[in-house]
Amino acid sequence: MLIYVFVIAFSVLMAFFAQKLYERSRMLGLVASALCVLPLATVSGLRDITVGYDFMFYCYNDFRHAIFSPSYSYCMSHTMQEAGYMTIIYFVSTLTHDPHWLMFALTLVTMSFAWMACLRLNDRVPATLLWTFILVMSYVDSFNFIRQSLAVTTVTFAYSCYRGKNGGLLFWLVAALAFSFHHSSILAILVIFFAQRLSKTGEKTQKRMLFLYLVGMAAGIVALAIVIQALADRFPFFEKYVTYADGKGHEGWRESGVSKLAILQMMIGFAVVMLTQWLRSYDKSTRTIALVMLATNTGALLLGTYTAAAVRLSLYFAPLCFFFILFSSQEARRLSAGSKAFFALVVLSTLAFTFVKNYSSPLQFLWYKSQILGL
Repeated sequence: MLIYVFVIAFSVLMAFFAQKLYERSRMLGLVASALCVLPLATVSGLRDITVGYDFMFYCYNDFRHAIFSPSYSYCMSHTMQEAGYMTIIYFVSTLTHDPHWLMFALTLVTMSFAWMACLRLNDRVPATLLWTFILVMSYVDSFNFIRQSLAVTTVTFAYSCYRGKNGGLLFWLVAALAFSFHHSSILAILVIFFAQRLSKTGEKTQKRMLFLYLVGMAAGIVALAIVIQALADRFPFFEKYVTYADGKGHEGWRESGVSKLAILQMMIGFAVVMLTQWLRSYDKSTRTIALVMLATNTGALLLGTYTAAAVRLSLYFAPLCFFFILFSSQEARRLSAGSKAFFALVVLSTLAFTFVKNYSSPLQFLWYKSQILGL
């Protein structure tokens, strides 16, 4: 697993240079940004196609389908996969029939959206810190959750666009792109939109709506699992989602997913609660959005004991929850020395736990193997 450590360390170093160089020269910043993302995509592309269950399970077959399709329209009309995801695969298939280049391209797109989100949020928190967390939490998972990883980083980029002039329009355009990668992103998109709107209402309205939202979210996820099973009986497209919605399928994945994210969630939750108490002048709008994300992630993890679909939903909100913890670092100057130390401890512990959980003993199908590199 040392290759993961080396490539992440090099990428973080390049991210630091890119962050600094953008202030002096946009061209130098772009070069450093390329060096930040390309090594990650290269390591992904050089791996064996057996590294990452989803690549062998469906992505490789989708690639073969694109290779043997006589046209783009034929390729799109004879698949049940999302249009944006299949468009990437078809484009790569027109250039090469080597699946290693497909793995390279998918990771390149996934990580590029993540890095662009970090750059757009750099005025709130150093992009290097955000980038470090994304890599520690999501890089190796992107080898497996291929379509959803694309959607997760695109949703994160969509959130970063929800500021400034025409931010709403840009948010929905990027959100539509995320939906074209994985349809589950619609839930995350609607939650972000709801949080943004709620943050602009009065305090009493916020408390009432947040309570109703929590109840509705729990009922909605359970109802969605039931509806998916009913739809699968009539529409073949929904059959691939049944194993995530039946409450029994993917039990091993659910158990590992909940255990992996539960401790991370407790760290984030504890930090949010404590910081909310400490920072009396904390920006109310940001705090409201953070609480909605935290509540959604917590609810999804709890419901994850019933259905794996809920755990998959939490993948969208764990990065955003952590982002809000880091956003509050701008206010940390007002804290006492002890509070600052606790804040730093929470952040570092979260990164350390996530890294150890993801990279010291990843699932067997994520152990890095490469015949090309002789590993």
